[in-house]
Amino acid sequence: MCYKPQIRMRLIYTGYAINAALVCFVLTCALMCYDEHSYRFQYVVHCITDYMFIIFGPVLFTFCIMGFSCLPGLVQDCKPNHVGEITHPADITVLVLCTIVSFCVLFLYAAQITAKVANIELANEYSFTYVTFASCFKREKDRYQVEKNARYAMLKREEDDEYVFNSDDDEEGVVHHDDKSKLLAPPF
Repeated sequence: MCYKPQIRMRLIYTGYAINAALVCFVLTCALMCYDEHSYRFQYVVHCITDYMFIIFGPVLFTFCIMGFSCLPGLVQDCKPNHVGEITHPADITVLVLCTIVSFCVLFLYAAQITAKVANIELANEYSFTYVTFASCFKREKDRYQVEKNARYAMLKREEDDEYVFNSDDDEEGVVHHDDKSKLLAPPF
């Protein structure tokens, strides 16, 4: 009974090893058939990259989640007649590492697809995404301009208020003012 999860895990990892060998074979054949700077070679590389992203991202992540559901069967030491008392953490270590790698690949694949879709959507002036982005950007720019104008108006008023003539001085028109560096500092 405890052999079943361990056999599944080894079959899946063997399938991934064979898959990696086939991908290397396809890339080698593509390099032999096409010039490495040609459009067709770039197309083959693009297809292989997408394939590898899918296989080592969401598919491997799904297999790893399935592996965690069979965790007690992976930890046990299987003897021919009974289940042993010794636990082997090697399968669990491999499962955790593959889960981390597959999650990273899944995240990078999702980020790549999101960037590709955003690039397409933001290039079209009539798309909903572009219109929303442009209106939000314009609103933020207008708000910044209003705050900037208010800050400069406040500075101008304070500058006018601090130029006070001191009547105790011998010379008329001597101007006294405070340190302006604290007034000119941005508020954020």
